[in-house]
Amino acid sequence: MFASLGGGAAARRRRVTGVAVALSAAALVVAGCGGSDSSTTTSGSTAAPAGTTASTTDAGGPAASALQQAQAELAKISGPKGQFGSPPTTAPKPATGKTVWIVSVGQSVPAIAKVVSTIESISKDLGWKTRVWDGKLQPNQQLAGMRAAVEAKADAIINYGTDCPTIQVGLQEARAAKIPVVGIESFDCDVVKPGAPSLFTWVVTYEQGDLTQFLTTLGGYQAAWAIAHGKGESKVVHFRETDVRTLLTLADAFTEAMKACSTCEIVDTVEFTGADYGPKLQQKTQQALVQHPETDSVSAGADSTITGGVGAGIRSSQHKPPAIGWECDASVMPLLKSGIEGACFDFVSEWEGYAAVDAVIRLFAGEKPTTQTGIGIRLVDKEHNLDGYVPGKGPVDYAAIYRKAWGLG
Repeated sequence: MFASLGGGAAARRRRVTGVAVALSAAALVVAGCGGSDSSTTTSGSTAAPAGTTASTTDAGGPAASALQQAQAELAKISGPKGQFGSPPTTAPKPATGKTVWIVSVGQSVPAIAKVVSTIESISKDLGWKTRVWDGKLQPNQQLAGMRAAVEAKADAIINYGTDCPTIQVGLQEARAAKIPVVGIESFDCDVVKPGAPSLFTWVVTYEQGDLTQFLTTLGGYQAAWAIAHGKGESKVVHFRETDVRTLLTLADAFTEAMKACSTCEIVDTVEFTGADYGPKLQQKTQQALVQHPETDSVSAGADSTITGGVGAGIRSSQHKPPAIGWECDASVMPLLKSGIEGACFDFVSEWEGYAAVDAVIRLFAGEKPTTQTGIGIRLVDKEHNLDGYVPGKGPVDYAAIYRKAWGLG
């Protein structure tokens, strides 16, 4: 789902990646086998020294204060609807007879392919023709798809998962040809490099704001869960994927948010890349937990990180501190129920597809797309929203609301 810093490895994103899908089942049953890893882990604390004392039973102490603040934050997203809202209930009449190209960062990733399929289905109902271009997780293919869409005189392009710098030439050509381009989970050029021009016509937004604001808010909630779980004295092993801008933004937001807890500590920051998914990531997890037996939670960032090795590492460890994930997709439901994953934060990727189509409809009508999409965040853990939870459904019937607004209800 996410574009990489280099512009190509978007499959190594927060959702179930192609690599993680292939490895998750095997990784979780691999016996814990220590051993050394040539890669390094870096340690760094974002809190007071480990020797700092503050009892959570002291109602006036800093640990109690941090716990209270974390619980207040989590209360915002722990209800049945979390922070999800409603999509727009009105829209201009959709134009018909249009041709829309969908340039996917990589169709080998099941979560990506599912969203693309959703967009295709909606487009058919709207009377649009679609052409899907598979970027094959390769920057040159992603750029080639953009340029092919322009050459074919597409009426609009939906680009899923690739950041602006990777496809900058294609975006410039689309703008010159007056072809609107809507991005999903894509960072525009002015976000990647302040002062650069914005080249996407529109990028899907969230209840929390744009993609950066959404990830920053999410990272804060993940930190709040870690603080609450550790009762204001958390000891966290933090995983930081360095080659995926989306996950890097999320990881750094977590680190920043943990600074609010002076009695908590990030005992180890484990840096890794998408190439580490599988046994290597499992080994990194095992080593960090052996070195830091005091760990009470593991900040994994994304569910794909957990299914891609972190979960297996936790399962083979002695103390099994729970991991904190993101999307709450079907692959992690058994891990949530077993306690290997302590919490995830409900996210509905197909909803992004509907929001992108709505943006295209409004652009065809000469309107500016609305920032009201309803896409939000909801806590799912053993105490909140796990009973009856259905991955990908969301707490709002967003599809019915959008379809009614478009005259398809």
